[in-house]
Amino acid sequence: MAKSLSSRIAAAAAPKGMLGGLEFVDNAPGKPFRTAVPVDPKQRVRERMLRGIATQIAAAEALTAGREYKPTREVPVKGQRGVKETKPARFSPWFWQAADGVFYTIIKYGTRQVMVMEGKPIKVGSVSQLKPVLEVIAEAVNAGELDDDLMAIASKMGRKRA
Repeated sequence: MAKSLSSRIAAAAAPKGMLGGLEFVDNAPGKPFRTAVPVDPKQRVRERMLRGIATQIAAAEALTAGREYKPTREVPVKGQRGVKETKPARFSPWFWQAADGVFYTIIKYGTRQVMVMEGKPIKVGSVSQLKPVLEVIAEAVNAGELDDDLMAIASKMGRKRA
């Protein structure tokens, strides 16, 4: 029995190999999914804050170990597609040592101070206590305790449009 013309064309156009088992159609209902899954703004702000805290923890660990903390970042090289080079990143510690030897810290989101308790600094004590204090701040961020303060700062930090 001879095959019909349409079945011969379909067989010739069918992909071979691994894709041969898939069913290709001319018209599919609906639109292809192209948009990214929306991210909760509070979650995005929390994640940025936690990255900042992680940087401060790394700096505190380096200070405790007696090393200098030098963060780096990957930067694309102009004119060379896909090539990146490592450069020093800007870093400003949230903590400092007072004249009496006691360490203090503040909480920042980006370059702005988070006004918890009217922006009062947190007394840490010794350098070995920096990491635990920063971890407590990270737990508070994860629990959503700073969401209102962080969202207020984030709303002011948006792009300025003319």
